[in-house]
Amino acid sequence: GLGFSAEPWSLTGKIYDGKDFHPERLEKTRREVFEFWKYFREACPNVPLLTRGTNNSVGIDYATDGVPLYDIYSADLGICAPPNSPWAAITNDYGLELMGHMTRVCELPEESFSFRFYLHDPWWANSPWYDRYGESPHDIYLPMAISRIDGDGRVHPTEKLNILSIDNSFGDMPDCCVNEVVPHLLKAEKAAPDAPAPLVWVYPMREYTTARDDATLSEMYFGDLFVADAINVGLPLCCVVSTDNFITAPLDVFKKSMLIAPASVGCKAKEKLAEFERAGGNVIYYGSSAAVNRLPSRCRSVNVERGGSALRAALADCGYSIGFKTKGPSGKTVAMALSAFDGAWALSAHSFDTTIETHLCFPLGAPILTNTDAEIQCGRAVYHFGLCEHKECRVFVSQKDGVVSLREAAPVSVVYHRKLLLTGLSDATVCIFPEKDGEVMVSERNAVHPDETPRYDDRFEKVVDERFGVYYRAEHVDGKKFILLKKRK
Repeated sequence: GLGFSAEPWSLTGKIYDGKDFHPERLEKTRREVFEFWKYFREACPNVPLLTRGTNNSVGIDYATDGVPLYDIYSADLGICAPPNSPWAAITNDYGLELMGHMTRVCELPEESFSFRFYLHDPWWANSPWYDRYGESPHDIYLPMAISRIDGDGRVHPTEKLNILSIDNSFGDMPDCCVNEVVPHLLKAEKAAPDAPAPLVWVYPMREYTTARDDATLSEMYFGDLFVADAINVGLPLCCVVSTDNFITAPLDVFKKSMLIAPASVGCKAKEKLAEFERAGGNVIYYGSSAAVNRLPSRCRSVNVERGGSALRAALADCGYSIGFKTKGPSGKTVAMALSAFDGAWALSAHSFDTTIETHLCFPLGAPILTNTDAEIQCGRAVYHFGLCEHKECRVFVSQKDGVVSLREAAPVSVVYHRKLLLTGLSDATVCIFPEKDGEVMVSERNAVHPDETPRYDDRFEKVVDERFGVYYRAEHVDGKKFILLKKRK
């Protein structure tokens, strides 16, 4: 945490003592933090500089230790932004890791940002892949699902890889760790986000790190912790845009997304958020009682004092129903990331308790994840996620109940490069998303020879939807169907 805060593991500091904020200490503290970088660069002008950062967020670090990250990024210091914190492997707080990483990459001192995987640790006698993660790659798929949107509206996934560290506490570099981890890194890279996610966080980095009053310090501190808590209890948030970038980006970029923003966001960003709502978009604001009460009555808002589950529950008003049935004592449920990839979505998840039932229903129906079985209960897909899941989300089904399965099948075709078998349909409405620039056909029977013509179900019609994009839809579907994905030209 050198150069970012006095103590990167603590939620208190010179500005916030755990009870009160002391804005009168801000000017001196933020100047001392910034001067570290100034003096370092004067003494070492040509040293390449990678940073480890802190375990907390931009808002928390400023509200506790006066870290002016926006000024540090803007000072042409030749530094790389900090990667995701490894602390979640120790504290099991993946909400804090993912939330904090998004706050630090919404603006950047350069074009790209890093993902770090906590493979070994030279300080403590542990190898997290085995003794903290239990050989589960959730801390690969969750942070690698994170993306940022720049001022031109372009989506950027992570492009750099850090390993902490290549050798363990005894100087050993076991081949098994590398051989077991690398396939997951490659698979996560293969599904790197290529479009705005269904949920986008509008984050005011500049406004937060130039604040001077205790009301704003309180909003950023408790607001960031609120979002971390929301991720720990199932909010599938993994895409961020700074308010400055949001203001300059074309509004059409966000038309398929739902936006989440602090109620205390600045005037220009608030005006554009209102414009987005007038165009039919959904925005959920969060903040203290005082902050949300200042919003217009038409605004959908959540009080941070209600806890992170309230933000997840607010998604239901916009068609995203995410619920859980728990049996264990833990307050955490499933940390999820819902990212956009290749015309569909990718769902990455880490279940804090593998006995938890996850109930999902999205605006177009229950998501039927590729190579899974979903029990449909009252229209929602019920899953029992393991420690880690990373699944394609391309098919949605609306039906009352039953067990619906989706399996990859051998295409046996020179026309269609993928075939998916969808079973268990009962008077269902089915929506299928094609791959980017691709097409979907649905067959009633399996073609077992390359030259055999499928028997197409012509009820599936192409839908061009401004909110959800292009998909294929049919109603009153029963039995099983073969989904054929056509090769791109």
